[in-house]
Amino acid sequence: MHRLQNYGAEEAVYDGNAYSFTSTYHDGQLKVYTTHPTAPKAADRQAEYHMTQMRSFAMTDTPARLREGAAAYRNLRDLVMTHRDSFVDQANDHVSQLPAESPSTSLISSSASVSVALEEGESDTSVDELALSALRRKDEEIQ
Repeated sequence: MHRLQNYGAEEAVYDGNAYSFTSTYHDGQLKVYTTHPTAPKAADRQAEYHMTQMRSFAMTDTPARLREGAAAYRNLRDLVMTHRDSFVDQANDHVSQLPAESPSTSLISSSASVSVALEEGESDTSVDELALSALRRKDEEIQ
C-alpha cells in the first residue's frame, strides 16, 4: 500500500496513518491488527513497519460478539479497498500526466514483460501455449 501511495513520488511520504490491516482467527478469537510504515532512521536503512493490535473479538462467546467481530472484519476490508482504490486512482493520474511513449517502444516493452510473466508462471490463469510461442517469435523478430 505504501509503494502504491507513493507511486511516482521523488521521496516517500510517511504520514503515520495505517492503510493496511491484518486479522487472525484462532480458537474462536478474531484479532485485528493495523500495520504502518515509518521513515528509515538512517539514509542507508529501509523503512520500519509497526503492527498494532486494534481489537479482539471472542467470536464463540455470544451471537452479539460474533456479529460485532464479523462487522469489524467486513468494515476494515471495505476500508482497505477504499484506500487501495484511491491510491490506484492517484497512481493512474500520475501516469496519465507522463509524456506518451512511441508506439514501437511501448509494444516492445509490453510484449517482453508479458512473455516473462508467462514463462515465470506468475499468471493466475493457465498458460496459452500458442500465445506464448507467438510472443517468443515476436520477441525474436524484434531482437
